[in-house]
Amino acid sequence: MAGEASHEVTVKGRKSVEMDGVKHVHHYDPEKIVLETVMGGLILEGENFNISQLNLEDGRLQLQGHVERLSYVEEIKGSGRKGSLWQRLAK
Repeated sequence: MAGEASHEVTVKGRKSVEMDGVKHVHHYDPEKIVLETVMGGLILEGENFNISQLNLEDGRLQLQGHVERLSYVEEIKGSGRKGSLWQRLAK
């Protein structure tokens, strides 16, 4: 469909994820990532998550860790911790 933003998710061996169409990171810790994408909310759950690349201008995200679950949601409720992603990463 013309004009619709792109969103693609690639999971490699449940050990890494690459995606585009990411608009915002609402929550990030080693076991859960909550994102806003062009197709709605996306929750990733697993272990030892590490975001290796994040470029919100291009909508790209890459992460490593053990992926247990990916779930799309219509609305993101209570994104968890307070403060921006960068504030939490700087701690």
